[in-house]
Amino acid sequence: MSLWNVLVVLGVVSSIAVVRAAPAFVLAPQAPADQEDDVLDREERAAGSGGGGSGSNDYGNLSDDEDYYTGGVTPTRVRKPEIRHFHVDASITARFANTLVNSMLVNTEEYAQEATFSIVLPDQAFISKFVMVIDNVPYEAEVKEKEQAQKEYNAAKERGDTAGQVKQHVTKPNTFRVAVNVAAYSTVTFDLVYQELLRRRHGIIEYSINIDPGQIIGSMKVDIRITEPQGLQELDAMWLSTGSGSSSINEATPSSLQDVVFLDKISQSRAHIKFHPSKDQQKMERTDGIIGNLVVHYDVLHDLSAGNLQVMNGYFVHYFSPEGLAPAHKNVVFVIDVSGSMSGSKIQQTKEAMNTILADIREGDRLNIVTFTDDIRTWKAGEMVDCTPNNIKDALDFVDGLRALYGTNLHAGVMAGVSLLETSELADIQDERDAFSMVIMLTDGLPSSGTTNLLQIRNEVAARINGKFALFCLGFGDNVDQKFLEQLATENQGVGRKIYEDSSAALQLKGFYDEVATPLLFNINIKYNHINVDATTQTTFLSYFEGTEIIVAGQLPVENELTVQGNGMTELVATVSANSMDSFLELQTSVNTQTPSAAVLSRHAVDDFCQRLWAYMTIKSLLEDRTIARSREERDALKARALELSLTYHFVTPLTSLLVVRPEDKEDEVAPPIGVNDAGNEGTNEDVEQDDDMTSSSAVHNRRPAPAGTSSRGDSASRGGSAGRGGGGGGGGGGFADSDPHFVVHVPASDVSVCFDITGQPGEVYNLLTDEELGLQVMGFIVAAPEQVPGTARIRTYFGRIGVRLPGGNTVRITTDAVTVNNNMVLSWTNTVAVYKGNWTVEVFGKQVMIYKSDGSVNLVFMLHRMNPNNAYKVDHLGFYIRNHEGLTKGVHGLIGQFQRRKVQMVPFSPSDGGALLGELHVMDRTVKVVQRSRLNSLVGEKQPCWFAANNANDLIDGKHTDYLVPLETLP
Repeated sequence: MSLWNVLVVLGVVSSIAVVRAAPAFVLAPQAPADQEDDVLDREERAAGSGGGGSGSNDYGNLSDDEDYYTGGVTPTRVRKPEIRHFHVDASITARFANTLVNSMLVNTEEYAQEATFSIVLPDQAFISKFVMVIDNVPYEAEVKEKEQAQKEYNAAKERGDTAGQVKQHVTKPNTFRVAVNVAAYSTVTFDLVYQELLRRRHGIIEYSINIDPGQIIGSMKVDIRITEPQGLQELDAMWLSTGSGSSSINEATPSSLQDVVFLDKISQSRAHIKFHPSKDQQKMERTDGIIGNLVVHYDVLHDLSAGNLQVMNGYFVHYFSPEGLAPAHKNVVFVIDVSGSMSGSKIQQTKEAMNTILADIREGDRLNIVTFTDDIRTWKAGEMVDCTPNNIKDALDFVDGLRALYGTNLHAGVMAGVSLLETSELADIQDERDAFSMVIMLTDGLPSSGTTNLLQIRNEVAARINGKFALFCLGFGDNVDQKFLEQLATENQGVGRKIYEDSSAALQLKGFYDEVATPLLFNINIKYNHINVDATTQTTFLSYFEGTEIIVAGQLPVENELTVQGNGMTELVATVSANSMDSFLELQTSVNTQTPSAAVLSRHAVDDFCQRLWAYMTIKSLLEDRTIARSREERDALKARALELSLTYHFVTPLTSLLVVRPEDKEDEVAPPIGVNDAGNEGTNEDVEQDDDMTSSSAVHNRRPAPAGTSSRGDSASRGGSAGRGGGGGGGGGGFADSDPHFVVHVPASDVSVCFDITGQPGEVYNLLTDEELGLQVMGFIVAAPEQVPGTARIRTYFGRIGVRLPGGNTVRITTDAVTVNNNMVLSWTNTVAVYKGNWTVEVFGKQVMIYKSDGSVNLVFMLHRMNPNNAYKVDHLGFYIRNHEGLTKGVHGLIGQFQRRKVQMVPFSPSDGGALLGELHVMDRTVKVVQRSRLNSLVGEKQPCWFAANNANDLIDGKHTDYLVPLETLP
């Protein structure tokens, strides 16, 4: 984003009328519409790559303080107006950035001259406000529908009124420039506000400002305030100095101005970056004004959860970027244009990029390569190839032999790639392999052979892919129809990207591949309770890649349509379901809709950011859909809706213009510009920062995700068991092991509950339940408290880790820190997550892990117990409960498992002298003395009576308790 550039001309076109001696807006000479792009290109080249303002020009070298005004037929040497101050105040709230640029220019000469305000906006930004103050008269632009603005502008000219129109240029939509004729010894102040959504790429969120004023500025201040409710990490800010005539960060050099960048992390969720270089510091950098980029990088905290929900004033934003997932398998076909125009540096850079990309493809992925000229050539015809070292070497040899010849049959090349993925789809079904499939197509020109009609190509490719795969289209250089490539990609769940033809092209190609190289989830569906999909932005996504983020915004329904909790509060519940590597995943989170997080209510947060972000995303989506709509009726409907929102939220989009008409009848009324307070004082950045996060909290209520085939999340029967003791019950009736560790087992065949303790040693692993026929095993790892119980020599022991083996080689490791599935998926205790592995589900919610069969016949529950960290006699530990045992087979065994299919006989005696009820248990051919006790069942929160057998359950269990020890290495 280039904020200052005297020479760069309009991408946002300004049409200005000069009708009287009063202050008037003026402009560098307008070219006919068909020559406008040429003028833009020429003047951007004069300004330097990327819009820098100190590059060469057509009129020779100028002194440091002089420039040429091109508003007349003959160039005239004039002195630049002085930029008295240049201030940027940016607020970033949950990735939504609001940037205010405030600048004052002073004409210190005795004659009138032109003052220019020029900005290159971020590609995805929308202007939301623009004000000029000339001779104490404010000129505030109104956002109008483009055709209406043109009519009002023409009418103003006919009346002789001073008027200006600012509209977005079709091909260069991010360039904004206004020039104003300033009287002698007068000032003009510009205020511009624009808003954008910062997207996460490569695990980094970036906000960047390019500064190139072309002179030393008396007061230069840039303040960036970040508010991220999820919490900040990897925060960094840097000044990158670039050479004259270039704003490319890639060409940045070390700079002494880095010492002027101050980063203050106020709290976990808030930060303030200050860049206030003095005149002397600017001169040390460059005598004619600094040129460079102020860049802020950061990330937010992530975990394996359904994400973060923010609510405010009837709108919500949902951020989804889970971590802790193993990369999913992928099938990728590279479709490469090797027509004659790719010869020379293009084909060489393509080879360099492919060499690096092929070396990075993971084992377990499958690939192929298709090249197209007039003819189609496939590396391995008719099949997708496993990524083995030998196959990768063979692919590298194929790429090395590529030659650029003949024409461009793009249609046949893409269709050949899709055909390979269709073949792979059948192979994946046969191999029971889940994979994400995509085509990456690179071309540098227009189709010239085969099917060349662009609409026909779009139609046939979309019909063939039919939503099953993703198509990414890379346009190499300036001779492509980038709009066509973006349409082709967008219609097929991909993105279009331009690759610039320069020395960094190979790095650009590799950088794009890195963005899509690691799919973590695919076939993603997000649902919200009681919210109509029409009230939200996109909620279904083909893929989620590592280092990126999915964002959904929406309108909340009226309160009586939301789930009402027992305390009268309403909550929004988000459920995310998706495929990961060999698993189906379901995650859930919720938020109290009446209580925004304290962080987003801080005084530096963007006002009503949820609503404005919803509008921003909705307009972007409508405009994108409009570009690929087939019928005029559909395009008109999308345009009407996008226009309505653009006008409502005062956004300058391709459908609207900024219209400025001088308020001739209100010259005595002076409204303060943006950035000036009610007292008329210019806003400063010296305000004392207050930590608004001291009370940062919001009510988050987790709800259980439903197992497959159930309709109620609270239906215990769906998880296997009623609330009673018989049949395993909803309260651990099949038996449990908890606390020190205490074992309580309900013997279903005899309707008797027995209990015992095992005095294990720290580091020992016990077999709690094994059912070989089911492929199920549960093992517990013993840990000890730090200190002895006072007055005794005893140290309490607990289960600190539990390992579960499931059919198909799946494993679950449960610790007091986290739950890990298959050693590659880490689930947090604080989130609501369900992972589906074949007929088994692993579900985490509310300090519980539930593992159950899809038919509910086996249901195991593992509970987390947090102890007071100041109590040295106890330690955080786990409990194991069998909620339903019905599906266990006759061969089930283990310390608890052996009782699930066994009969015992209970013979009670008279009470002992102490009043305790005594008895005998007859187990097979063994007799065990028992006494009646009660043990706490944490699953139901009450004590239950049981017959206690002492001495480590000697004679109650088969063999001795030490017979149930298993090697540590068998524990998942």
